Amino acid sequence: ANSAVMYMMNAIGSGYAAGEEKWVNILNNIVIYIAPTINIDGYKYAWSTDRMWRKNRRPNTGGSFGVDLNRNYDSPAFCQVGASTNPTSNTYCGTGPLSEPETFASASFIQYLIANENLRAFMDQHTSGPLILYPWGWTNDLAPDNAALHSWGVQMEDSIFAIHGHRYEAMPVTGLYPCAGTAVDYAYLEGNNPFQVFYSTTFEGRGPGFNPAPSNILLAGQEQLPAIIDT
Repeated sequence: ANSAVMYMMNAIGSGYAAGEEKWVNILNNIVIYIAPTINIDGYKYAWSTDRMWRKNRRPNTGGSFGVDLNRNYDSPAFCQVGASTNPTSNTYCGTGPLSEPETFASASFIQYLIANENLRAFMDQHTSGPLILYPWGWTNDLAPDNAALHSWGVQMEDSIFAIHGHRYEAMPVTGLYPCAGTAVDYAYLEGNNPFQVFYSTTFEGRGPGFNPAPSNILLAGQEQLPAIIDT
């Protein structure tokens, strides 16, 4: 996921620098913020020690390490759905909402952009399989803008398929599994209002699994970028 995002950053930046009309028109009218990696220490540990590590490296009481950052965002049913209060668990939610510097910083930035720059869309990049996930994760109830979110997801499905013939599936987060404290739910909760839809989604890469072959990196970036930009 991280490397696919880096591909997208390069494509956008180099396209603009080369004067390509599409990217010039987009970046002269829309601000795009990209954070390739939020979980820096966890990402480094996944390369150096444990390839399947998903948490950060926060020292916990009892000698364990790490909080699952995608269970640490502030949402209803925090740590009650799809998360654990056990610090040794891969889905440990932390000591409370936004207890981690990574989630606190990114949540604060999301709040700032919504309040000051009319942020209208949020996308979170993950790895495990070809899915386009949208709220909710914390409940099986449909989000207020479920129809619009699903329609957007279907458009992205078709855009992705047109590049390399790889089929993603759009569904609420609960279609994968219920979980509270996710970034996609948090951004939607902060940004949604009765007057306009806030588009929030999680890409679950093209997979397969949490450790896909490096050959999938460019393919994921190439098929996801047009879906993000053109829909």
